[in-house]
Amino acid sequence: MKRFASLLLAALLALAVLPASAAAPGFSNLTVTARYTEDTFADAAGDDIAVAAVYGLGLMRGNGQGSFNGSGVMRYAEVLALACRLHSLYRSGTAEFETGDGEDGPWYQVYLDYALSAGILEEAPEDLSAQAVRRDLAALLAKSLPESAYPAVNRVADNALADVFSDSPRASEIYLLCRAGVLVPEEGGALRPDAPVTHDYAAAVLSRAAYRSLRNRYTLSAGSASPLLAERPALADEALADCAVVGNTLAQGLNFYSGLGSVMHFYTDQYATVATASELLDRMDGRSFRRIYLEFGLNEFSMDLDHFQTLYGEIVDRLRQDQPGADIYVMSLTPVTADRNAAGNYTMERIRDFNSRLQELCRERECAYLDCCDALCDEDGWLPAEYAGWDGSPHLSEAAYRAWEKLIRTRYL
Repeated sequence: MKRFASLLLAALLALAVLPASAAAPGFSNLTVTARYTEDTFADAAGDDIAVAAVYGLGLMRGNGQGSFNGSGVMRYAEVLALACRLHSLYRSGTAEFETGDGEDGPWYQVYLDYALSAGILEEAPEDLSAQAVRRDLAALLAKSLPESAYPAVNRVADNALADVFSDSPRASEIYLLCRAGVLVPEEGGALRPDAPVTHDYAAAVLSRAAYRSLRNRYTLSAGSASPLLAERPALADEALADCAVVGNTLAQGLNFYSGLGSVMHFYTDQYATVATASELLDRMDGRSFRRIYLEFGLNEFSMDLDHFQTLYGEIVDRLRQDQPGADIYVMSLTPVTADRNAAGNYTMERIRDFNSRLQELCRERECAYLDCCDALCDEDGWLPAEYAGWDGSPHLSEAAYRAWEKLIRTRYL
């Protein structure tokens, strides 16, 4: 299969060196400088065209020890180096830089200097050793090629992405690359702009920037994505004083162990389910709220998903009637540790099934979906040990509730 990847890479290159009438100016400078074979990387999939593409062009070369380390997380300096190589390759036909030996500065100094002089960066970042996130990669790649190299091939409406709004950081660069087919949202329209950049993710995005034939085609209209919430300035206590949380034992923990207990109104019961939620709603006693947050699902783990979604929809419908001025936030089920997952009674697969139904419900009922699951997961997709509660999960620690509080304060309509 790696031979197939090499053949396709050669075909892509042939398209890149056609006369200028068939390719945008600058792409004709792309030349293969390394031959990708089945022995290049021991840990790269044989049919990974993206890895073959970026390796052949000299944009990414692995760790130098025969490994690509696809799941490894990249630092900002490493992502900056990718953008500089692409910029240089497009303009001069070379992606080679002479990096220092440490005596005259860090290895990335040559890339930082180049980025500042080429306009990729306006000013030096505070910490180039920080973990790079997807919005960083988008911002750098948007500046590594001229805007004419990113013609729109997709119809992506403003605010169509589930987690990137027009006022989100780097929104203009992200939407530029989505419309060009370089960035591809996940199922449900989420881009996860704050997710770490792995080598595999960087290779996929970088290969689409370099080869227009690899760019994805899709349409994303406003309202078609799951209603996730982009990060915004943190809400002060005063802005949460007329907000309520309704739910189960996890909602109780949010009351007891976060800083929201003395600010928001809580209507909770340890054993509450979507079937008994009406009792909690009765306690609101005619009080009006600006935002209402719902947390159910933990006690319904054995419930049929269709039945769960139907009963949850009835809760939302009642709140629409009782609280016509309130924004309704449906909070996801929270993750569990790898050990709890292995025990079999609470599994991440089942949790994600529930959360998929909640996203579907939010699209149908036009509610906001607050993704507490991915926000509390580590890079391997599990609840980390420091977030595990007294039972090792599904109950949570105080640190987890503090992280959840931050999510409520910074993700809102």
